[in-house]
Amino acid sequence: MSLPLMIIAALALARGALQLEPAVFAAVLDNPLAQGLPLIVLILGGLSDILGQSVVLLANRVSPLRFVISIIAAVIVLAVSVGFWAATIWITAALFLRSDQSFINILRVVELSYAPLLFGIFIFLPYLGNIIFRVLRIWILLALVVGVQVAYSFNFWQALLCCVLGWIAYELITRLPVLPIEGLSRWWWRITTGTPEPLDIQAAADRLAERTGLRIGRAQKRSR
Repeated sequence: MSLPLMIIAALALARGALQLEPAVFAAVLDNPLAQGLPLIVLILGGLSDILGQSVVLLANRVSPLRFVISIIAAVIVLAVSVGFWAATIWITAALFLRSDQSFINILRVVELSYAPLLFGIFIFLPYLGNIIFRVLRIWILLALVVGVQVAYSFNFWQALLCCVLGWIAYELITRLPVLPIEGLSRWWWRITTGTPEPLDIQAAADRLAERTGLRIGRAQKRSR
């Protein structure tokens, strides 16, 4: 299958995931034809989300090269996070619910559940960005619960338990004092952007909108 056809097929899967259709998640389980399609959904969603956050990079006036490097790095970080969440769900289901499923299948389910990130570019919108960000994360969680239900034949509460415990495990591990995640994040930001401190995404978007509004207002006054 050529890349354009794979992208079209991946977007078709993403549409079903956005609608929380169980059949779409069932279609990627142990299906050689679906191999790679959930990953494409994740990559496309990640790129959209990162472009939505690019206002921070623009506000920091990074060079085009560093801009590209930052986007690639963000995609890699997203992929690692998805893999970790899949692992925690897989381990949680095995330890607490005595249920077995291949890790590859769970990874595909998690990748596909990130379909809502296709709308991530809209977090750039001033004043609405934080709301959109939270809505998309809740949407991802709901899609993941549906996918885990299908993969394990769980009921809603069992699937929700796996997803939430996996998320809690991820949050706890990344915030352990022995893991200097915040320091590493700041270091990586300096390396990829060449600027000392990251800006708040929504604050940067709001300031950019205000500056644009002021410029338009001044231009209108001059034209009069």
